[in-house]
Amino acid sequence: MIKPENNIFQQNNKANFPNKTELVKYLLANYDLTNEYDISYFTDDIVYRIGNIEPLIGSKKILEFGLRLKDKIEHTSHEIKNIWEIEDTVIVESNVIFKPKEGNVIQLPNATIIRFRDYKVRHLQAFIDISHILNKNI
Repeated sequence: MIKPENNIFQQNNKANFPNKTELVKYLLANYDLTNEYDISYFTDDIVYRIGNIEPLIGSKKILEFGLRLKDKIEHTSHEIKNIWEIEDTVIVESNVIFKPKEGNVIQLPNATIIRFRDYKVRHLQAFIDISHILNKNI
């Protein structure tokens, strides 16, 4: 995969999405943390935190994390209940549905704060308890 130049990519995000809310809806419906193209929606210095897991800093760390998750989770989807956009921040209330490779589908309540820099995610914090899905080694 060839990663677009940052300026071109940011311009495309602005052209393709009328606001950050629509970009977040697209990302939650489509992104894959194991896909380098999807990771390109994040800044290189992103801070990505899920629940009480140590923050992942940098898009490469997110890609590594996504590859570790792939061994445990077959699919993840988001059922958005509410979404708000305030300047460069989008807040999402949702249910996250996890389909593990083994076991039953799990649905968990979630609130996520997503902060942007030039139409790229620079900080994502998801308030969700995934401790019963993942072990401490993830």
